[in-house]
Amino acid sequence: MPQLHFRRYIVKCYLTYNAAVPRGPGRPAGNSNQGRVLHDIRYDEANHLVAMVPQKKADAVRRKTTKEPQEQCAANVMLVELAPAAEWVRFGDVVQLLATDFPVALSTLITERQVDRAQQLVTGSPLVCSKLTTPPCFRNTFRIRSEHGDDSRNGVPVKFNQDFVLCPVESYGNLPLFVESRIPQINIGVGASGFAAIMLSCYNNTCCRWRALYWDSSKRPESEGSPVPPHSKILINHSASNRNLAVEPGIWFPTFFGMECEVSVHTCKDAQRRETAENHWMFGIQKPDDMKVACSEAPSTTVEQPKGESQQPDPEE
Repeated sequence: MPQLHFRRYIVKCYLTYNAAVPRGPGRPAGNSNQGRVLHDIRYDEANHLVAMVPQKKADAVRRKTTKEPQEQCAANVMLVELAPAAEWVRFGDVVQLLATDFPVALSTLITERQVDRAQQLVTGSPLVCSKLTTPPCFRNTFRIRSEHGDDSRNGVPVKFNQDFVLCPVESYGNLPLFVESRIPQINIGVGASGFAAIMLSCYNNTCCRWRALYWDSSKRPESEGSPVPPHSKILINHSASNRNLAVEPGIWFPTFFGMECEVSVHTCKDAQRRETAENHWMFGIQKPDDMKVACSEAPSTTVEQPKGESQQPDPEE
């Protein structure tokens, strides 16, 4: 049950931000210093799900005992293993989209309205930027797939200016979800920043296609067609609108997971017409072992010269 882990994660983050650790099943104990707690967020009789419990049954649910402590259940969060360390980013890899200048990571979100009826990622779930203190989990990890949404190119390096789609690791049932940004129109809303918002969609269309661009515009033409390295500064460009993925560091709002900032699709440039830090991203995968430590522990292979003698070049060479 992959959705079970998402519900547990909501409980853990919500209790950390808005409530104290509860004692037994039922509604989480409110904390007067950290705001109110929604009445429809409860634990069920199994003490491991976020469920809606009617008010009449609240007392009965609180009386029930469970074998597993609630604190242990809330801390049981499903972590996701990123793609192994490699020279290039490949199709099929599980990656993180990191903006280390702020520092935040692209993450999915379930709003207060959606948690009442869905309690999992669905079509229309927004995307935000969460802090990098959160470890890689099903909420802030994505799988890179071909522009058709299949796994036909798994193992092939992703190249600059090549279309791909981003699918969250957590999906509803067997239907994959895609990161989408629709071009703002009269009937399509925008975010708080006034730019195009990002959300999840169960339909793979042209608005779900993205591509990686080299961060330096002067070297962008010659980098086209070369593989994309991980942990390197790049631009995530929206193919349909030709605008870049941007962090909105001035717009923060409270969620179940704490304070998070908005992410949108628009290009930020400075006076020299260069993309600013709001558009700088990188693909995060597993990092290899630190080579400096290995080199410092390795024995020295240089031959020490005796004192008073200097190595002179051979005149015959």
